[in-house]
Amino acid sequence: MTVIAWILLGLVGGVVGGRVHSLAGGSIVLDGAFGVVGGLIGGLVFQLVGPRGVAGFNMLGLFAAIVGALIVLRGYHFLMQMRNNRRRRQWESYARSLVE
Repeated sequence: MTVIAWILLGLVGGVVGGRVHSLAGGSIVLDGAFGVVGGLIGGLVFQLVGPRGVAGFNMLGLFAAIVGALIVLRGYHFLMQMRNNRRRRQWESYARSLVE
């Protein structure tokens, strides 16, 4: 039952976390998927090192899911930003080689 609660709360937490992280909005499906992963990670971490009571449908479980979703979303956005920067540098290098 605990894992099911983390998945469901992670789904809600992912959508909320996605709206908190990027005010412009993004894909609700992607935010939900990252929320499920974040909910599982947040639930496990909070159960290991956090206060007791994360095992059910409560505010602490929702908080753990939102924190986990924000961490996963931030990691995803960081990786995408690194990829885009690398592509931009490659394009700029290619454009300079055409001019020379």
